[in-house]
Amino acid sequence: HEIEHSSNTCVIGYEVKEKLFAGEDAIGKVLKIQEIPFEVVGVEEKRGSLFGQSFDNQLYIPITTYGKIFGRRQSIQLHGVSENREEFSLAIEEARSLMRNRHKLKSDEDDDFGIINIEEMSSQVDQFTGSIALVVTPITLISLIVGGIVVMNIMLVSVTERTFEIGLRKALGAKRQHILLQFLIESSLLSAFGGLFGLLLASFIAWSVKLATSIPMVITLPYVIMSLIVSGSVGMIFGIYPAYKASKLDPIKALMGAK
Repeated sequence: HEIEHSSNTCVIGYEVKEKLFAGEDAIGKVLKIQEIPFEVVGVEEKRGSLFGQSFDNQLYIPITTYGKIFGRRQSIQLHGVSENREEFSLAIEEARSLMRNRHKLKSDEDDDFGIINIEEMSSQVDQFTGSIALVVTPITLISLIVGGIVVMNIMLVSVTERTFEIGLRKALGAKRQHILLQFLIESSLLSAFGGLFGLLLASFIAWSVKLATSIPMVITLPYVIMSLIVSGSVGMIFGIYPAYKASKLDPIKALMGAK
C-alpha cells in the first residue's frame, strides 16, 4: 500500500531512533526528509556495524516515494533474508536470476549488478582477524617475556641496593615469607603500573583512530581487567627469583655487607 500510493512513511534504524526519539516510542512520530514530513511506522532492532559502517544509522522509505523526491537515476540496494539458513544459498541464486531477468541479460553476459553475501564477508573478516592474531600473539608473548626479564633485573638491583634494609628487618623479627611477600608485591605492582601505562597508551591510540577514521575502536572492561591481571602476574612470576634471593639473605652478613 505504501509503495502503490508513494506514502510519506518510514522505518528508522536503532541509532536514528536513539538520536531523535531517545526514551520515547518512535512509532507515530514525525520527522522531516528534505523538509517533507514522514511518519515513523517501524524501528529496526540493533544490528551493529561492519568495517566502520553502521547498520543502525539507516532510514527506509517506499521506493516510489524515493523516486518522487530524489529521482530514479541513482543506484539502489536491496536487502533480503531467507526463511532459514538452509535456504540461504538458494535465495541468493533466485535473487540473481530475478535480477538478470529484470535487466534483460543474456546467458553469455556478465552481471551488471553486485550481490554481497554477508555470511561470506563475516567469514573473511574472521579469517583476517585470525591471521592477525596468529602474528600478534607470538609478538605479545615475546614482549611479555622481555618485560618480565626487565622487571627481574630491576628487582635484583633493588635487592642489592636494599641489603641493609632487608638485614635490619630480619634482625627485628621479619620472617623469610615476609621478605618474600614484600618483594613479590613490589614486582607485581611495578609490572601492573607498566600495564596500566600501556593500557592508557592503547586507549589514546584507539581514540585517535576512531577520531580520524570511521572504524569503531572500543576497549571493553573485561580486556582492561585482563591486561592488569596479566601484567601483574608477569611481575609476580619474574619477581620470584629476586624475592627468593632477598629472603635467603643472612641478617648479620646483610648488615655487615651494607656497612
